[in-house]
Amino acid sequence: MDFGNPSVSSLNTFAEVRRDPQRDTVISAKSNALGQELEGEEVYRRLVSQAAYEELAAYFLYAYRVDLRLSDPREELVSSGINVDSIGYRQIRFNQLYKKLPVIDSQLIVQFDQAGRMNLLQGRYAPTPALGSLIPSMSEDQVTQIATLRYGAATKIDSLRIVVFPDERGRAFLAYELLVNQGQPGGLRIILDANTGNELRKTPTSYSGR
Repeated sequence: MDFGNPSVSSLNTFAEVRRDPQRDTVISAKSNALGQELEGEEVYRRLVSQAAYEELAAYFLYAYRVDLRLSDPREELVSSGINVDSIGYRQIRFNQLYKKLPVIDSQLIVQFDQAGRMNLLQGRYAPTPALGSLIPSMSEDQVTQIATLRYGAATKIDSLRIVVFPDERGRAFLAYELLVNQGQPGGLRIILDANTGNELRKTPTSYSGR
């Protein structure tokens, strides 16, 4: 869909906005009418008439891409569908990508009230990453060897994939995400730099076995 170039001001002019102090990304934006500046746009009016909530949310995110510090939300955010809660509020969840790679732990949610009015944007995500090559210096075999040496011979890797890892400041790293277990209940989620092998994050996970 061609969204054109909707003319909008900053979210701060009409919404209650909270920003991440380090990333300068939007944590939440609240208003009874988040879409008010878009009501004069033909695309917006057509989507409202069709009750096309996913497309409305995507259009809103594109219109406010400067506020969000995203270069092109059409390419960087992918909807995982609509959830309708027990009181009739609709939430559309968007997962963040960078050149088709998942940006881990990065999502935005757009909410509509029972009357179909957009009233909340919230989430945690990274500014559009600035990465050069997306080809890792380390192979999967090398990463597997590092994990075995670093975390013990009993370490079993259940899954391994290339991701983009944003740190607390939003700086982006090409990384491997590993889900591992060590022959006991529970496991580890490990993020390793795909070029150096340095550990970027390690967190416990529940383990159901495979």
